Amino acid sequence: MAYETKTAIVNGITINYPASPLPTPERVAELDAAFKRVQNREHWKGAIDCVVEILTNGDLATILEAIEFYTATTGTVTPIGEIGKTTTFRVTAPGYWAGPAN
Repeated sequence: MAYETKTAIVNGITINYPASPLPTPERVAELDAAFKRVQNREHWKGAIDCVVEILTNGDLATILEAIEFYTATTGTVTPIGEIGKTTTFRVTAPGYWAGPAN
């Protein structure tokens, strides 16, 4: 089954990630772990504004997919530095309360 693909461009790098309407239970677990890295600490439905270290483009794609899955809003990533093999990003999103699903 083919799913629509979403695209994000970060620091000149194009990242494609699936916009699957029906993720498997295993994928939901991956999305949950990714979302917990960036979610608003006061309430998961709040706006997202945090800094995370990312090892791979796949990690970043999973975080963006998780934001959309849990909040129905689009995340924005801004690279802010590199340390060794990781890149640090600021991740923001309006959050569930500010999105269309609220």
